[in-house]
Amino acid sequence: MQLLTFMLNNVRFGIPVDDVESIETRMSVVGVPNAPAHIEGIVNLHGDIVPICNLADYFGYPKTGYKKCYCGKYEWHEDWS
Repeated sequence: MQLLTFMLNNVRFGIPVDDVESIETRMSVVGVPNAPAHIEGIVNLHGDIVPICNLADYFGYPKTGYKKCYCGKYEWHEDWS
């Protein structure tokens, strides 16, 4: 199995590449009023409105000030949780 991997707080996470539809690096993020703290905003990804989630906030990791944003669209599977 091949994985798309990323690091958060020196912990490596992975998503199966077969479930990744695309990876985008330059997006205009639009803020969403009253959204949960870990939602940075939304983007228009090839005609679909996709939320941008700050995974460090979502998993409760400390803020580092470093932010490199990649927008990936993938299919979520219930057995991942």
